[in-house]
This record gives sequence, structure tokens and C-alpha cells, in this order.
Amino acid sequence: IAPAGQAQWIRLATQLINSIRSVDPDHVIIFEPSPGAIPESFSTMTALLPFNNIVYSLHDYEPYQFTHQGILYFTSLTYPSASTSYIGEVDQTTLSNQLTPVRQFVAQFNVPIYVGEFGAVRWAPNSSSNDYVSDSIALFETEGYSWTYHAWRNYQGWDAELRESFFYQFPYVKAMPQGWSDLSTANDRVDDTDTILLLEQYFSLNAR
Repeated sequence: IAPAGQAQWIRLATQLINSIRSVDPDHVIIFEPSPGAIPESFSTMTALLPFNNIVYSLHDYEPYQFTHQGILYFTSLTYPSASTSYIGEVDQTTLSNQLTPVRQFVAQFNVPIYVGEFGAVRWAPNSSSNDYVSDSIALFETEGYSWTYHAWRNYQGWDAELRESFFYQFPYVKAMPQGWSDLSTANDRVDDTDTILLLEQYFSLNAR
């Protein structure tokens, strides 16, 4: 997140990549535009970096009111959300529209895209975290993007090995279940949650 904007970050990134290339001319380098690799950050990418072997990457958590409920926003939301919700209707078409700057960038420059992070908090109501992840992956696959789910055994709120129902046993305050963070969740992980099975379904496509 460059204080002076995209151009400032590109200048620094160019210096960094030159340093890397001086000792390693071969490895792929992943570049995320500023700010924060959000889809909209691609709208100010008016040219490619002056290097070969670059993969352009984004983080896709739009809308944050859903994916970060209880963390950045404090109203519970389901996905898809109804037109009567406080952010209006959100569905797969909405998610697709939010990728428009990335789609336009690819159309102009014909470069590979890698979604380095995406996901939603597991405590979203009605198991809608998995619905969001499922629709997101379907979009990425349609566009031909590579992707990585966030995250593996990192913050429990994103942990696909925890059933959504694990969080539903706790009381919610401002869209956040209370009390679970004081517990060890290692024994609550299972290998057949809806999201684990979904991820494995797509991972199996890599076998070819």
C-alpha cells in the first residue's frame, strides 16, 4: 500500500525485481499491484512491468462486509445476500463484476493471473462461507486464473478444516462468535468439511 499510489510502488517493485534478477534470472516473480492487490488496483496498471516471467496477482475478498464480518464489519450477513441487506444484493454476478478491472487488464496485456488469497470467515451464517468460496472458485476457473485458498491452519476463522457449526455453538456479538479463540481447535479439525471436499474436488483437476 504505497502512500503516493501505484507509480511509487512500481518504482520500488522494479528496484526489488532488478535485485532479484541480478542473482536469479529464472524464477517466476509474483507481483501484486497497489493498494493491497484488490481487484480495483488493476485499473491503475497502465503498463506491464519491464520484465519477463512475471505473474500478476490479486487478493479477492470482495465484499469485505461479508468476508470480514465480525473483523472489519459488525453486522451478520449471508451469501448470497438479499436486496434488503445493508449492502444490497450480492451474488455470483456481483463477484464477477468486481473482477472487471482484472479482466480488462488481462484482455489488454494477455498475462497470467494468480489469486493469491481469497476466502470468507467460517462463522458466516447458514454455511454461506462455503457458498462464497464455491462461487469464487467457479469464477476463477472460468477466467483461467490460478488460485490459493486462504489459509491452511493459519487463523482459525479461515480454517477450512473447522466446520461452520463449530462456531455456531458460541454466542455472537457484533457478528463475531465469542469464546472460541480461547480454545485449542486442533482436535476439532476434520477432513470432510464442505469446503475441504470442495477444494479437493478442484485440486483433483491438477492430477492431469
